[in-house]
Amino acid sequence: MLILDEATSSLDNETEYEVTRTIEELRGDVTVLVIAHRLSTVKNADEILFFSGGAMLDRGSMQELRDRQPEFARLVELGSLSM
Repeated sequence: MLILDEATSSLDNETEYEVTRTIEELRGDVTVLVIAHRLSTVKNADEILFFSGGAMLDRGSMQELRDRQPEFARLVELGSLSM
């Protein structure tokens, strides 16, 4: 098991991409637990646990959480803003 706690939080976009790509390469071989605030870090996860206010509100794929949780959907939309 590999546990990553905010592993990409202080990385630039290029390095974050490389770390994320490396994590993807481990899929199926190693269980990876990723703790992250950045949704881009967990967008391809098999399962996401969504916490708010110190409590777990829901769990599922990115799309499932987006469909069921208005707060999660808002965070996804905020992360998709283009300037």
